[in-house]
Amino acid sequence: MELLAPLLEQFSAAFAAYFQKLDWFYIITLILISEIINRVFPDKLYSVFGLRLRFPIRYRVPFLGLVLAVFIFFLNDGQTKYEVRVMLQSMVAAMVLHLWFLEQLIRKYLPKKPK
Repeated sequence: MELLAPLLEQFSAAFAAYFQKLDWFYIITLILISEIINRVFPDKLYSVFGLRLRFPIRYRVPFLGLVLAVFIFFLNDGQTKYEVRVMLQSMVAAMVLHLWFLEQLIRKYLPKKPK
């Protein structure tokens, strides 16, 4: 166990540093917008230019993430490659947090509306 302690300390320090550099404004905004849109527009057929399309939630959240990332990119008058990489990492972290943690809480405390 004594040999494992320094490795665990390094891992926890690297993990904390990774989470500190993420763009938490983007993560929270993406989760809130995704949840609002998924509640208002449930998974159903949409008519776009005469075509009937189904846009499932699993594709909707990444699409919203990319749209929000582009919006923030132009809002900030462009960003460096490092900031764009952090934004993409934040998008992945937001989707994971939304899927693993928040979706479980939402299912537990906010039941779906009856159809």
